[in-house]
Amino acid sequence: MSLNRRQFLQLGAATGALAYLGGRTIYAKELDKGGRSPSATGKARQAIPSSCFQCTTVCGIIGFVEDGRLVKIEGNPAHPNNKGLICAKGQAGVNQLYDAQRVLYPMKQTKERGDRTGWKRISWDEALDEVAGRLKKLREEGRPEQFVVIPGRDRTNGYLNLFTQAYGTPNQFGRGGTCSNSKKEGFEEAFGYESHVAHITESRYALNFGCGVLESTGVFVPNAQRAIKAISSGQCHFVTFDPRLSNTAAKSSEWISVKPASDLAVALAMHYVIIKENLVDPKMVKWFNYPLDKYLAHLEKEGYTPEWAEKMSGVPAATITRIAREWATIKPGTLYAYKGIGTHYNGAMTAKAILLLAALVGNLNVPGGVLYNNKPNFKYPKTPPALTKKKSAVGKSGPTSKDASTQILKLYAEGKDKIDTFMTFVHNPVYVLGDAQLHINILKDRTKIPYFVALDTFFSESAALADIILPDTTYLERWDPETHYPLDAKAWVAIRQPIVKPMGESMPERQILQELAKRIGGGMEQFFNDHTEESMIAANVKDCLPGFEAWGGFEKLKQVGAYYNPDEKPPQFGYADKEVTDLKDTEVDEKTNLVYKLKDGKRGDAIGIKLSDGKVYKGWKTKHKMIGLWSQRWADANQPGLPTWIPSPKTTNLKPDELVLIQYKFPTLAHSRTSNCKWLSEITHDNPIWINPATAAKYGLKEGDKIKIKSKVNEKVANIRITEGIRPDTLASGWGPGHWEYGAFATAGKSLTDPTGKAIGGELQKADRDYGRIWWTENGTLSNWWPEILTDPIGGGQEWATPVTISKA
Repeated sequence: MSLNRRQFLQLGAATGALAYLGGRTIYAKELDKGGRSPSATGKARQAIPSSCFQCTTVCGIIGFVEDGRLVKIEGNPAHPNNKGLICAKGQAGVNQLYDAQRVLYPMKQTKERGDRTGWKRISWDEALDEVAGRLKKLREEGRPEQFVVIPGRDRTNGYLNLFTQAYGTPNQFGRGGTCSNSKKEGFEEAFGYESHVAHITESRYALNFGCGVLESTGVFVPNAQRAIKAISSGQCHFVTFDPRLSNTAAKSSEWISVKPASDLAVALAMHYVIIKENLVDPKMVKWFNYPLDKYLAHLEKEGYTPEWAEKMSGVPAATITRIAREWATIKPGTLYAYKGIGTHYNGAMTAKAILLLAALVGNLNVPGGVLYNNKPNFKYPKTPPALTKKKSAVGKSGPTSKDASTQILKLYAEGKDKIDTFMTFVHNPVYVLGDAQLHINILKDRTKIPYFVALDTFFSESAALADIILPDTTYLERWDPETHYPLDAKAWVAIRQPIVKPMGESMPERQILQELAKRIGGGMEQFFNDHTEESMIAANVKDCLPGFEAWGGFEKLKQVGAYYNPDEKPPQFGYADKEVTDLKDTEVDEKTNLVYKLKDGKRGDAIGIKLSDGKVYKGWKTKHKMIGLWSQRWADANQPGLPTWIPSPKTTNLKPDELVLIQYKFPTLAHSRTSNCKWLSEITHDNPIWINPATAAKYGLKEGDKIKIKSKVNEKVANIRITEGIRPDTLASGWGPGHWEYGAFATAGKSLTDPTGKAIGGELQKADRDYGRIWWTENGTLSNWWPEILTDPIGGGQEWATPVTISKA
């Protein structure tokens, strides 16, 4: 029996860990955790610990180097979160490093933006002098705020903030509006922290609202290994609310098919049941900043019963009631909620309501419950006073302090504020923001964005429209300190260090900022002079955790890859009830009962709150030291102060022929930045639209057909996948495929050119023979052609659920 490469891959995908070939059963060899994999050459391999950055999970990795070349990536068993396990994306990091279509030299556009024939290679001195010269002129003319910066994922640990602050622009934005800002706003308002840890290892019950725990969440591999163990052992009853039968829903104890953007209705009805039936944990009653009896009156007045929620969500009232009772009585319980609930018009309110579910039944800061995110204390560089008092006129939404980043370019293009120079740091707004065509039009137009600098590792859809490209290093060639949610409730720090030297003339971000600061001058250079990449990181992590320096500090971190104290008692447990006994030099505010430390007769920070028993407790991390059932800040911005149903203007009152298009992530792709990895695109290169059989029958569709999908802003053709794993009123499209730039592997062989448009197929095959083996012809349809720009009025997050109509193509 003979198999070609494609047949072998298809067979492997179908059979998983084993295949039956010619009478022999062949087992796929599991990766040894951190093992020194055998070398075909017999040469010794150097093992270098570092941190992955194929997604935001930042797993600990070990890179194996032979003759100066990275040959394999495996998990680092010394890392407390991923414990030596990594996913396909992590192993495929080798592809990022050695992609023959990487941007390795500064490039300048000499013609109209987007013209392939206009690109030319220039020196670093030319590139830096041009960019710095423009920024220097802006600054000297008193217009620093017209310099606008959006990083993709800022890992400079304060140095980008230092650069923009020293320069004098307030207009450095994030990209959290595409995914997490609304969730963070809701959690912070209720809990005092914008992120949380699901302590699943000791949970008996888990509620999951639209989170890809087993495939794509922000802490993917660490969460997945703990959750699947808890589920498969029978330890934890796991309930997933999701319109789509995700991998997580399929492995859950229960999959509850919920209408898109209606999780808030389910949470409000659960509040009603828990309070109405006196299922609130007695220890928690004193901790809410709004009386629960008055809140119940609010719920009753608004009619937020399970029967009402059934109409809003499609979830039977009896199911909502049963789950509310189980959640309140089977303890401890934990919650998963992230992008699935945060990416809706009511995302911040939904996040707050879901977090309050844990507060009501006493599942906050207990083993097996919902914990705050305990992080190391990184030392960020001290920033100078702002040189301009002018505030940004774009980017904010409602009461939130988060950026409504998906609408920023649109507002600048509409003249909401003035912009001269736009700089991105490994950020692809054309691909990741809603209404892709709108952003293509904006970035092409120099009358809207006069000058565009893209700092990137690859020729992305957005970099293709820049005036100048500065080549960044990959995560395998640079330094960073790292941390993330401590899933075992113990804070940790990890290192990212160069596994190999930077390829070509690529330069890490901090060094680019340093070089620009020197050229701009005017005092900026003093903040970056005499610092190396390594010394900056050493300064970041010094004394970051108790016991770190005694353990060996930065030098040992480079050798081991990660540090945590296994004997640490998790500080999150029982946090609020810790009594404050040292009341010397303190003062109680009679109105708020907050207790302040006095220094020279003036109030410092609040150290606790005095309750009716006369004792002072440390309280919660909110400003009022209570659980934020009521949000004064939201009320002041004319938003509901109490948890309240907020319908989406897009998905409420749909027309008879409209369906709701939602988006999801593949376990093998990380949104916009891994489709160039050949191992990953060979596995996942298309994203057929999920459609229910009943809906397909209504439109006369069969497997293999294509459909036209039309939204308010665009119409595109896509493949379909007919499956019972999606609601009849919903369609689903996966993020990751659909590139028209980003190289040959991301575009199914359509981009066999260099940035100038010159055909280099033969040259690429000399560099990597796998360019000649691209067998797939489909590369999908970008999900972001269809959503219009619409943000959560409280949290600033993009509303991704999109009304569409369909027809057979």
